[in-house]
Amino acid sequence: MEILVSNIIFQIINFGVVLAALTYLLYKPILKVFEERSKRIEEGQKAAVSAIEQQEGIALLKEQTQQKLKKESAKVLGEAQEEALIERKQIIVQAKQDAEAEIEAIKVKLEAEYQQKLKDLNRQLVDMVLVTTEKVLGSSLDKKQHAGLIEKELQALQKAL
Repeated sequence: MEILVSNIIFQIINFGVVLAALTYLLYKPILKVFEERSKRIEEGQKAAVSAIEQQEGIALLKEQTQQKLKKESAKVLGEAQEEALIERKQIIVQAKQDAEAEIEAIKVKLEAEYQQKLKDLNRQLVDMVLVTTEKVLGSSLDKKQHAGLIEKELQALQKAL
């Protein structure tokens, strides 16, 4: 086996050509793919960081909105309670006024009934006195005398009561 320099040179040239072809056809495209993938990963990480920041911002905004809504609902509830208290007071005042008016109407009605009953009792008393007087005296008095006697007795009775 002899080593020929021309074969070595030819082998070196072939190796160089194959190396250049592989570098040009495979190594550079693979590096380019790795670089693009690396950029996409980097962009994905940036997007993820951005998304996390947005989520934190959204969570903060959500919390602020909830606090604001709680304050507003507490305010509305307070106003509603105040209005209900005022309405309650007005209803109570109106109910008292209505009750007093009703009591007054009942008093007037009872007074009228009392006066009517008193008149009826007076009339019945007059009739009984007339009948009793006729039976005791055996004769009747004229109406003026009866009315005078009865009025005197009724006034005395009323004063006694």
